[in-house]
Amino acid sequence: MQWTVQVEDGPRRVNHAAVSVQDRYVFSFGGFFSGDEYLHMEKIDVHIFDLNHLKWTKLKIPTRDDDDYEFVPYMRYGHTASAIGDKIYLYGGCNELYGACDRLYCFDINTFKWSMPEVSGSIPPARDGHSACVIGEKIYVFGGFEERSECFSKDVYILDTKTMKWTHPHVFGQPASWRDFHTATAIGRYMYIFGGRGDVLGEEHSSEEIYDNQVVVFDTETYSWHWLLTKGISPIGRRSHSAVAYGRCIYLFGGYNALEQQHYGDILKFDTDKRQWSTIVVPGGHPCPRRRHCCCLMGEKAVIFGGSSPNHDVASEVEEADNSLQDHNDLYLLDLNPSLKTLCKLAVVKYKLYDELLPQQLKRELAHMLPKPSPRIQNSSLSQG
Repeated sequence: MQWTVQVEDGPRRVNHAAVSVQDRYVFSFGGFFSGDEYLHMEKIDVHIFDLNHLKWTKLKIPTRDDDDYEFVPYMRYGHTASAIGDKIYLYGGCNELYGACDRLYCFDINTFKWSMPEVSGSIPPARDGHSACVIGEKIYVFGGFEERSECFSKDVYILDTKTMKWTHPHVFGQPASWRDFHTATAIGRYMYIFGGRGDVLGEEHSSEEIYDNQVVVFDTETYSWHWLLTKGISPIGRRSHSAVAYGRCIYLFGGYNALEQQHYGDILKFDTDKRQWSTIVVPGGHPCPRRRHCCCLMGEKAVIFGGSSPNHDVASEVEEADNSLQDHNDLYLLDLNPSLKTLCKLAVVKYKLYDELLPQQLKRELAHMLPKPSPRIQNSSLSQG
């Protein structure tokens, strides 16, 4: 495992939603960012990262003259995006003007057009900070913060994308506790829940936060919950981290614990067969500790980008009280199984070998593997997550 690539000048975002497509592209939707542009942006924006060319492209935001304008979701954060086939389904999220949303939107990766499918059944209440997990052709939504009832959720809602019907199944066993900004990771028929922010009062929001560090599994065939007894040293509970599944293991990065006032930049591995935790030390230039970022798996590579972390240029004892967080626009590539070509490129960079005779494409790839000075970062004023 190796950190291999750093790319700057991507979308500066926190609490955005992203998915990988065809093991080559990352589609990133919306999110919060500082500045007047966000306050005046009515419709959500879409950015695409091309893994082959290590380049970001921003799609044109639809205008009133476009035939899909009325179906384009409003700008938001705390939403989820789920890829099934050539469609990406966006659900939930909120912003300061419109609040939270309960509508389902669909984005076509071939035409770049939006639509709003008609859905039926038990539609989940508007929320943000939830998770959405794809197993087969169904999307499993769990948790989050429900705006209307002003409470955390521990319910599971299922969208069948074949019938466009929502169900709210009766579940067996003790569900994962009320929470938001957790992760849900699919391996086979199981959905693994870890972390997130809860409250000492359960579903109520009293601002007395708790951070659960247990692994809770939802069996999507029996609709049953299972609390796992794990081995190894369990990580500190956290929120706004990321998780991806590779093989039978789950890899976590980053996150934040308000009780500890601590951001994390560690790589944690959970082996679902052994039910064992371990910490992975990964060589190479790596992202600074952060939260509210996105992580997408593309083949054997994990792409981590965006998020926020403490701004050490701002003196503060309580970081969220005076907006002393910085938003990031960088992207890092974590190669979970480096190829011989990748190892050779790393050697060229590490030992500063002569590269003038290398092909231009290879030179461009090597350029992204070199350390770069960090650009000036904008402050974040978002308190959620």
